[in-house]
Amino acid sequence: MLADLQAELVQRATDGRGLQAFRKEFKAIVAKHGWTGWTGEGSKEGEAWRTRIIYQTNMATSYAAGRYQQMSDPEVLKLHPYWRYIHSSNVLNPREQHLQWHGLTLPADHPFFKTHFAPNGFGCQCRITSVTRAEGEASARAGLGEPPAGWDAIDPKTGEQVGIGKSFGYAPGANVRQSLQSMTKVWKSACLGGFSDSH
Repeated sequence: MLADLQAELVQRATDGRGLQAFRKEFKAIVAKHGWTGWTGEGSKEGEAWRTRIIYQTNMATSYAAGRYQQMSDPEVLKLHPYWRYIHSSNVLNPREQHLQWHGLTLPADHPFFKTHFAPNGFGCQCRITSVTRAEGEASARAGLGEPPAGWDAIDPKTGEQVGIGKSFGYAPGANVRQSLQSMTKVWKSACLGGFSDSH
């Protein structure tokens, strides 16, 4: 089922038909595999929510993997050796930790980005951007050059660092094998789990 859903997502990204086209095929795919009882099943709003979460999470993660590869290119790193965490201003119910990370600017190889390379949860619209050394040093002078205390503490509920959704504690694109393993966890969680995080 996961392979069929992924193939459908790839097709929608390729042909540009988007979420509405994905929704049309979603029901047929889950019926084909006998998946029933999933959160949202049976109501138009529930199905719209479930398909939106699956679609947006996968598109955001794929985009982030591509950005990671671009930003990690040695030639790009020479010009932009710092990375900055940006919280989206379009989020109605922002996560407290994600707001705390907004503007945080660290060297690209800082351990923070091994686990906090957005998206950091279902519905997360945060992003990482690369900046010059001068911008990175200016951010440090402005107090944005160190992660907040406890940034690497583990949340016992998720097994990830505090503020990171379950199965999101990795940098998409950093390691293809690791990313595929993590994406499988995210897929299983998105498709089979009962998550309710809509931020």
